[in-house]
Amino acid sequence: MEIIYAISGLLGGGVLSYFMWDKALKSKKTKIVSEAVAEGEVIKKDKILQAKEKFLQLKSEHEEYINEKSSKVNNFEAKLKQRESSINQRRDELSREVKDFETSKHEVDVIRENLTNQLELLEKKEHEVEALHRQHLEKLEVLSGLSAEEAQAILAKNKKKPEGK
Repeated sequence: MEIIYAISGLLGGGVLSYFMWDKALKSKKTKIVSEAVAEGEVIKKDKILQAKEKFLQLKSEHEEYINEKSSKVNNFEAKLKQRESSINQRRDELSREVKDFETSKHEVDVIRENLTNQLELLEKKEHEVEALHRQHLEKLEVLSGLSAEEAQAILAKNKKKPEGK
């Protein structure tokens, strides 16, 4: 019977030790799993933090890039507006010059027309004066009984004679 007690004690001890080892291993397993989960959480939080830092860095670099490009675009727009303003100003100046030229051209045309009218009137008056002069000469020839050439010859002769002789 002692063998039975020894076998039953051995069996009971084996079962008891199995349950104790099982409990110890489960406890160790649970501890390892909880440590791994905790370490995983720490690593996860660290990676999230690194990702956030990288995101903020990339966001900052992107904003700098966008600001630089916006600045260049704004400068280019300012130059374009300045050029457009200059072109508009030059266009307005040219418009005024063309208007002034057209006004001057019109004034010149009016002056030319007035001068042409005055020349025509002058020629007409000149013809009238010549006609009146011929009429007077004809009347003088009729009254004096001399032709114009004969009267000129007498006048020339009288001019040659000294006065008082």
